[in-house]
Amino acid sequence: MVTAHRSYVYDALDRLVEATGREHTSTFDATAGWPGSVGQRSSPYGAGPVAHKADGSALRAYTQKYTYDDVGNFTELRHEAGAVISVRTYRYETQADGSLFHNQLQGTTVGATDYDHTYDAHGNTTSLSHLLDMGWDPFDQLQSVQTVSRSQATYPSAGHAPAHDWFYVHDGAGQRVRKVKATLVEYEAARSSIRASISLSNHL
Repeated sequence: MVTAHRSYVYDALDRLVEATGREHTSTFDATAGWPGSVGQRSSPYGAGPVAHKADGSALRAYTQKYTYDDVGNFTELRHEAGAVISVRTYRYETQADGSLFHNQLQGTTVGATDYDHTYDAHGNTTSLSHLLDMGWDPFDQLQSVQTVSRSQATYPSAGHAPAHDWFYVHDGAGQRVRKVKATLVEYEAARSSIRASISLSNHL
């Protein structure tokens, strides 16, 4: 039995450099290459399906190590759980001599896969590894997010190239007051609206 104990180690600058805890074996899919992804099979545990999430005996201990550059930018996340090791590195724009140009994250790398981050002229993030497109209004407020994109040829009955989108509406004070989800249901576009009187700025 793996106990529910967590520990944290910090360096002299109060930066987190190591953390330990426990996780379920089903939360890591070796074919995806990063901790937290969900898969039906995981090769380190044999050819069969991964353990059920309700199986308490499938818990294991893990250690995460964090590395920084000379100016404090996050450069590597190393996740170790027994024989399962995952490493994500972080890239920043450099000059011709290899020195750091600025600390705006340009992308991350997991195994042989690169995930680029793009920005607009104001420095707003326009795409991430899990968000295909992020739109911003003239006040630098998040206006839309696209999570899934599909070919129109695959879904001709929809009349357009369907995607999974989120749209956001802000009031005059810049507070988010409405969130609209546009998705594809049975080959037809569908929208659902969520109204809120409190700020949703911490939730996409």
